[in-house]
Amino acid sequence: MLRKAGVKPDQPPLGAMGCLLEKCWDAGRNQDVVRCFEKMRECDIRLVPRNFTSMLSACGRLGQFDKAMDCLGAMKAADVRPEPGDWQVLKSILQQCARDGEIDRMLRCFAAMLDAGYPADLEVLKKIVAACVDAGRHSDALQQFGAAWQKYKDCSGDFSSVLSDLMASCATCGRHALVLRCLHCMRVCGFHPRLEDFNHAINAGVKLGQPDEVLRCWSELDSDVRGGRTEVRPDLITLQGLMWARLSKGDLAQADRCFEAMKVQARAQGGEGALRNAYELAIEACVPAGRPDAACRLFNEMVRASAHSAFLKPRDSVFASMLAALDRIEAAQPGAEPNPGQPPGQPPADPSMDDSTARTAARLLDAMTQARYLPTTQEFNRLLLMVCGLSGEAARDAADRAEQWMRSAMDLGLDPDAVTCRTFLEACAIGGRGRPGLAFFDAFLMRRVAADITVFDTALWTCCVAGLYDQVHGYLHEIIAAGLETTPQTFEYAIAAAGAGGSGDAAQAYLRTAVNTRAFQESLGASAAGATLDFRASSIYASRFALAGDPERLVPAAVACAVFDHHADPPRGIGPHTRFFVGSDQALIGAIGERMKSLGLKPTMSRAAPGWLVHEPLPVARPSGRPLPVPPAPPARRPLPVPPARRPLPAPPARRGGTFTSATRSRH
Repeated sequence: MLRKAGVKPDQPPLGAMGCLLEKCWDAGRNQDVVRCFEKMRECDIRLVPRNFTSMLSACGRLGQFDKAMDCLGAMKAADVRPEPGDWQVLKSILQQCARDGEIDRMLRCFAAMLDAGYPADLEVLKKIVAACVDAGRHSDALQQFGAAWQKYKDCSGDFSSVLSDLMASCATCGRHALVLRCLHCMRVCGFHPRLEDFNHAINAGVKLGQPDEVLRCWSELDSDVRGGRTEVRPDLITLQGLMWARLSKGDLAQADRCFEAMKVQARAQGGEGALRNAYELAIEACVPAGRPDAACRLFNEMVRASAHSAFLKPRDSVFASMLAALDRIEAAQPGAEPNPGQPPGQPPADPSMDDSTARTAARLLDAMTQARYLPTTQEFNRLLLMVCGLSGEAARDAADRAEQWMRSAMDLGLDPDAVTCRTFLEACAIGGRGRPGLAFFDAFLMRRVAADITVFDTALWTCCVAGLYDQVHGYLHEIIAAGLETTPQTFEYAIAAAGAGGSGDAAQAYLRTAVNTRAFQESLGASAAGATLDFRASSIYASRFALAGDPERLVPAAVACAVFDHHADPPRGIGPHTRFFVGSDQALIGAIGERMKSLGLKPTMSRAAPGWLVHEPLPVARPSGRPLPVPPAPPARRPLPVPPARRPLPAPPARRGGTFTSATRSRH
């Protein structure tokens, strides 16, 4: 076999097997090279560096990764240092593993190369890190950098750029914890982070909700600047993260200083356009810091400033931040989530929204309309609901602008739903613009959009507020035609409208309909004997919808008057013995008192039973245990004398035959 290969047994210096291995390599017989190498190791034949090089080259050509690693380990055991050609073969194996996505093999090969004394190679390290990043294995990339740095720390080269690129990639992929670890690794390695590195770390601290990390990064940057180790200066992104950290810590004074620094930096950079960026970044920082009130304050300041400069008009990013801020404010208020089926009343909308929040929501809708920004239907509904918290002149102004908001949003493609219609009706009714609201509701119905009973209840309430009592009956017909299940509030508004319109018969008819549809109880608050009439909701309503909130609350005065008139009919009757539970509701006390006066009764609040209205005060027992004094008995009356018996009158004389004529009368 050796002769066929042209190898002489005594050929120095490789020996017979070594010469055979080299001849196979020269002939391109890579598989035979591997076999010869393994046979030489098996027979414990001494291997020379050239044999290892040929073996590595053959494994590289054959793509036999594991055998190449075994060969590298054998080189280390034999204390043979790889030659430059060997490193080229191993680099090709690394690149092949990276292309094939075999990250584990690539990392094992790189670790073996480092262990075998692979010299510093910045390009190979960048490729290793890039391959790990492409595979989503950022922590492995950082680990490999640390292992390489332990070997290369005495070598020259811009290794900090590798770590900066890794940090940027981690920030892009949302690996915020690794960003902070990269910055720490920079400090350990003695690198001076760039401004972009500090910004990535500060932003990572914001995303992770760790203000202490942000302040630590800021302290390091400030130390580098003061120590002259870097010439970079904080930019808007850096100051935004610092402002967020100050707000998170509750340090409002320092947060305001950060914002003032942002404005100074913006004016120095690019005038009003950069100033708008400063406002946007500051508003965006307030929301994750849990200070939506500060976001509203900055937004209102920005809106006021935009009246003098078109460059300061809010953009889409501000709208998104403000929507999140208002949602935070709403969620933080007690009882912020209103019952979706709750009809308008007093208060007509979400009671948790204060006046300042409602004004901010109105300004936000104005800014969206001017910028032609299209919010989602849900966002538009929430803003309208907040605007419903306005009152007085502000509510009237908002109602006037609500038509413009709705028209502009629909032109941009807003698809209104039932909640949109309900909140728009409330906003118009509160601002005294009930007619435009009802006109929109009529157009809403003409579009064949499904409206639930809460929307119709809101329309009925709007009719009552706007004084459009004649439209109530038409909406009731719409409810019946749509087959909707009525609620007690439906009949409350119908009865109130009929009563305000002077139609007592209509009020009674609505009351009978409410009883027939089981929205009201058949007894209508009266006791079995008719001695009491209770105006609490639990005694009047039969619907679970009405009792879900507070069954002990009192019904509205209009409903109470209709119930009173219902029981005042002769078949049932209300008399001096009837007591009425009215609680402490002055409007209800006055309305029922007037009804009692119309029946000739004297309304008086009972002292023995608080909350009850009676015809006259009931006797109250004395606090002491003494019995009440017994009044003296009246004197006995003497019996009247019995009149004497009357004597009977004499009987008239008997008549003689014939008739009693004038002739006989003259004869007597």
